[in-house]
Amino acid sequence: MSAGLAVARERWPESFAGVIEEDVLESLNRARPRLISGFESAVMARFIAEEGSGAVEDILSCADWLGRVKELLEGYGSSRDELQGEFERWRRERIESDEQGWLAMNPLYKDVREALEDCPSPTYFASSKSGRRLIPLLRSLLGIDVGEESPRVFHTLIPPNELKLETLERVMARPIASNGRTQLHFVDDRLETLEYVLENAGDDLLGRYELYLASWGYCTEEEIRRARRTKGLRVIELEEFCELLRFGIIMGVNDGCQDTEDEARDGVYKPRSG
Repeated sequence: MSAGLAVARERWPESFAGVIEEDVLESLNRARPRLISGFESAVMARFIAEEGSGAVEDILSCADWLGRVKELLEGYGSSRDELQGEFERWRRERIESDEQGWLAMNPLYKDVREALEDCPSPTYFASSKSGRRLIPLLRSLLGIDVGEESPRVFHTLIPPNELKLETLERVMARPIASNGRTQLHFVDDRLETLEYVLENAGDDLLGRYELYLASWGYCTEEEIRRARRTKGLRVIELEEFCELLRFGIIMGVNDGCQDTEDEARDGVYKPRSG
């Protein structure tokens, strides 16, 4: 969002005359759940600068955000390709000139790295980020040394709904998941993507995957409430996510048929005899 603000300020300086940029950035962060492609943050920044903080609710409640972006760009006399190219250039130059500073702006959530290191099961990363941005983050923040062609990494998934569903199908088809009893888990903070999976996936996929909305990510309180009412979807907290990675179960919902916490730890850290 800071990149979007910088690009918008550089491209449309008259829209930011007398505007407090910290307020615009705070509003941009609130509008973040609606973002799909990075360049849209520049469109949001100008819209918020001109319309005030009330523009955030307009963005979040917009039923067709992509259509709204097109409409705004036409009003601004700009094209999607032109603005996207400018945005990518600006962000690329910032990363190249200060990679450590850029990495510092992408901190991990609490305990995630340790939980991933303890995870006994295969993990995959599905992201709308480009490979040239996702790979440095995985290496630096998670200590996962992979390349863009790694079978663990799916990048540049835009449009995210369709391509993330395709990714779930690809993972499910791999030999490691070929056993029909293998339980698969998909965690995302984009409710629209999860709802798309529920509406468009086949029964086989929905029978294999547990679907979770990450409550700590870029989703709104209204989306969390809606997710709680959605059959086939559950809201997962950060602590529960780390438990799921470490033990394959969420301790708070032990139904008596699952391992206890001690049994789960033994299964992860101690070899079973026989």
